[in-house]
Amino acid sequence: MATVEVVLKDIGTVVLVDGFAAVSGSIRVDSSNIWTPIVPADLPGSDLNAMAERLANGGKAKGRVLYARHVPFPVADSVLVAALCLHIDTGVVRIIHVARCTSSFVPLQIEYAMKQLIHCMKLVAGKHKCNCVEWVHSSEQAAKSSCKSYGFRNVARKGQRYGGLRKNQFLVEFRL
Repeated sequence: MATVEVVLKDIGTVVLVDGFAAVSGSIRVDSSNIWTPIVPADLPGSDLNAMAERLANGGKAKGRVLYARHVPFPVADSVLVAALCLHIDTGVVRIIHVARCTSSFVPLQIEYAMKQLIHCMKLVAGKHKCNCVEWVHSSEQAAKSSCKSYGFRNVARKGQRYGGLRKNQFLVEFRL
């Protein structure tokens, strides 16, 4: 049975995702405190560094990276398709980095994995009693693409929501 939970523990807010969207021969989403890739992911160094940064200092125990992995049929070792790094705090659920493994999968598989990851983030936000999911992008084009592909909308570049972000970062949101 798939689970998506957000619980407050002594180490902080913990995200537990176990088998979301799991279908044999398709995609399964798990948090980093449930599953870790067996072999190093076939990703650029910048993606691996962003993921390692989120997993450091207890981030793995807190489930700060969500993995979308291909579960072959018949069942064998899973291969990472996409991952996202998340920030969760009081009233905030934010996607801060996305990694896509383009060398082993066709764009349709990656797109399906991304939709499952984003849908899972919406459930995490709901369980955390947030009314939106925020997503930080490093380019205006990427921000526009997420609005078009996933139903996000731009956040005005003023106010506290841009606090802590760099001038070259763009924030979009999906209201629940």
